[in-house]
Amino acid sequence: MSIYKNIFLITTEDNDYSANQRKGFLLNKDIQQELLDKKNLFLFTHTVKTKKEEGMFDSEFKDSIFDQRVLVRNLNIYCKDGYSNLADKTFKSIKWIHSNLKFSYIIKCDDNKFPVKESVKTTGKDFSGCNRTKSRETDANGNSWWNKNAIKLELGTCKHSRFSRWAMNRKLAVDSEKFDPSVYYSIWKPYIISQKFAGVISKHGKNYAELYCKYLGGCEDHMVAKIFKDLQITYNLTVE
Repeated sequence: MSIYKNIFLITTEDNDYSANQRKGFLLNKDIQQELLDKKNLFLFTHTVKTKKEEGMFDSEFKDSIFDQRVLVRNLNIYCKDGYSNLADKTFKSIKWIHSNLKFSYIIKCDDNKFPVKESVKTTGKDFSGCNRTKSRETDANGNSWWNKNAIKLELGTCKHSRFSRWAMNRKLAVDSEKFDPSVYYSIWKPYIISQKFAGVISKHGKNYAELYCKYLGGCEDHMVAKIFKDLQITYNLTVE
């Protein structure tokens, strides 16, 4: 079995928009540098409707310029699709990776948020994440992006009011009273978890995923941080 340094876990969907985002993700200059390191694996995570479809498969980019050294693959996860189910999709993806692959870190990304080099550096800690410090930069044609100077390595908190606005903007039904505003989480992507923390999520994440999908809009980045907050002392986890 291959031993990977970093596994990039990239959430995506099966539609034309996401297909274009996946190409853009792999064309990102900082990602291209990471692809040159054969110890890294990139997994685009899809949902499937039957358990027998679950697992790691060849990517749509097989034998293309995007598939350098066969380091880009698809990970099919048996669960419901949609934003409100992201917590379950993420939990099950982390559990599958922890059960089937050898690695040091999982770097959790979205297909439409291209990380900069500074944000994918592992720190030796079990949990680290990012925050954005200013709005997107936009050119004359309306194309926008996050400049590397707008992203910094830090975790942040979210008040009930901000969480409610986030859910309202996405037309998600939530019970904000079940939201823990004291949690420090990765407000922006990516966030990074160690193999040790991935094991903790795999063991204890099922109930958290169900809670976040049912009541908290599937907010997977906050879910991961909530698990860390609740179990950090029990498992002697470290944070950056």
